[in-house]
Amino acid sequence: MAEYEQEIEELLTDDSFIRWIEGRASEVEAAVWERWLENDPARKQLVEESKLLHRSMAFSRNRRSEVELELDRLKERMGREKKAAENGIRSRRISRDRTYPGMAAALIIMLVAVMGVLSLSYPGLYTSEPTARSVSKFITQKTQNGQQKKLTLSDGSTITLNSNSSLKYPSTRTGGDLEVWLDGEAYFDVAHKTGAKARSFTVHIPGGQVRVLGTTFNVNTYEEAAEVVLVKGKVKLEKKNRQGRDVDSHVMEPGELSRISELREGISSQRVDAERYTSWTRGKMIFDRTPLHEVAERVEHIYGVEFPLPGQELKQIRISGSLPIHNLEVFLNTIENMLNRTVVNRNGRIILGKEK
Repeated sequence: MAEYEQEIEELLTDDSFIRWIEGRASEVEAAVWERWLENDPARKQLVEESKLLHRSMAFSRNRRSEVELELDRLKERMGREKKAAENGIRSRRISRDRTYPGMAAALIIMLVAVMGVLSLSYPGLYTSEPTARSVSKFITQKTQNGQQKKLTLSDGSTITLNSNSSLKYPSTRTGGDLEVWLDGEAYFDVAHKTGAKARSFTVHIPGGQVRVLGTTFNVNTYEEAAEVVLVKGKVKLEKKNRQGRDVDSHVMEPGELSRISELREGISSQRVDAERYTSWTRGKMIFDRTPLHEVAERVEHIYGVEFPLPGQELKQIRISGSLPIHNLEVFLNTIENMLNRTVVNRNGRIILGKEK
């Protein structure tokens, strides 16, 4: 069973979810589901599909029972007619023989009429084919520790997913526009289309979204504040409140880094060297007097390890240079040589020793 269909099945077997979509949930219960919906905009489609299916199932049960009731009434009436005919005089046999074809015809006409109305009003009620509406399914691409994945779209656009990240997108598109939901970090190279082929490309991130037409940019949602770095082209960054309404926007220029957060107001921007922020797509990380605590955070996100730095003195050590990222051991050896300190990986916990 597909992941999306399984999610719907799990929701429709959850009594709390059913109470929520039927408007019977308590305030506390409803608040839980509202937060669940708010945490991932893609779930809105999931809820709508579940509601539609739930209503169709309820209607199906009610309508089928009405048809069955009408059939029972007809059967009972035909039984009475048959019994009366069998107990009557022979002269009524001709009348009785004419009655059955008439009753059968009435039954068939009634069934055809009822089922016809139901099938027109609620397509899919008497068939396993989902004719009422095509179900939108989502595909989720994920990466593990130290892994990267490159996705190529049909129009030539590419998305490179960094380590410990996930990207959700519809398996099919009803139009030219495309929406994706990012958790982690990804590098987007969106093909520019004009005229009839023009379409929008939207990246949903915590607290807002990035809208583009054709451009190259990097999005990082590892930390509390999502970061967008524009390499070329132009994008519009939109901040949304908890109700999903736009409260701020900013059109970015190449070489600009903008931050957006669910917990802070507004959008902050600054000029940066975009190559530093996209170097991971070329198998390395470039640092330019970067505080060690920022380097440690990158290591934690990419490799899924812990890299504690006790004391402010260690955190403020500056690092400059280019470090390979496809192998954790090589990466740590490089840091060890740069800092002239022992660096040890103890079961996923990076320990920084004293100076040599």
